[in-house]
Amino acid sequence: MSEALHALEFWTGWHRDTIPLYINGQQGRTASLLGVPQRLFEGELTTSAEGCPRVSFLWAWVHSGDQVKDARKFRPAPSYVLQIGSTLERFLLWPLEEPILDLTVEAANKRISYALRAPYVRSTVEALRIPLPGSMVGKKLVSCTRCDHQTFACPEEIVGRLREPPEPSWSRITS
Repeated sequence: MSEALHALEFWTGWHRDTIPLYINGQQGRTASLLGVPQRLFEGELTTSAEGCPRVSFLWAWVHSGDQVKDARKFRPAPSYVLQIGSTLERFLLWPLEEPILDLTVEAANKRISYALRAPYVRSTVEALRIPLPGSMVGKKLVSCTRCDHQTFACPEEIVGRLREPPEPSWSRITS
């Protein structure tokens, strides 16, 4: 569990001031999970030259048996998988070697979710809350079921072959 905590802190927090988390069911943001220094690199990496926020990983949530089966077959496999209790709910995470713009992350997350037939309502950085391994979400213990330190050079390694999700039906009606 400690290895998973250290890895999650590194990939989710090295370029931001705070890390979005669930800690024992409480949504919030924390400055550090384990007291490990957040910035392991020189310089401020929270924004691009244009002032846009950046993120260093892609993610998806799966909730049903079919989605979990699709996630097991998905390639490349996520580096980290967090399971909520004994439910089918999983948080999948693919770390990137370099942070990318939030808008790029949202589009890539939606493509992953669409490929997994999972909802992409939590694809945005604003909606991201990471369940902390070893904590509780409601009465369910969060566990790390996969902890592989593989990283990806760019989002295209993960989503390059995936199709774009269709526009929401309400936007097709109004256009």
